[in-house]
Amino acid sequence: MFSSVRVRLTLWYVLVFEVLLTGFSLSIYFVLSNDVYARLDRSLSKAARMTATLFQAETAEQRRHNPRFCQGDRRREDLILS
Repeated sequence: MFSSVRVRLTLWYVLVFEVLLTGFSLSIYFVLSNDVYARLDRSLSKAARMTATLFQAETAEQRRHNPRFCQGDRRREDLILS
């Protein structure tokens, strides 16, 4: 069945093309995957920084309006009621 030169050359061509296509596809996949993960990391870092900044601003505002806000000996319910 594989004695014909035409069949053997066709099979070699298909094998080489498959290896090249697989290599190209894997390289594109890994490059795009790394880019997507890098963008996700940057986005999460930006969101975390923004959240931390807003939290710090909010707690600073609470401290200005209620000096007893950060006292460790007072219970939270006492702060809310006062």
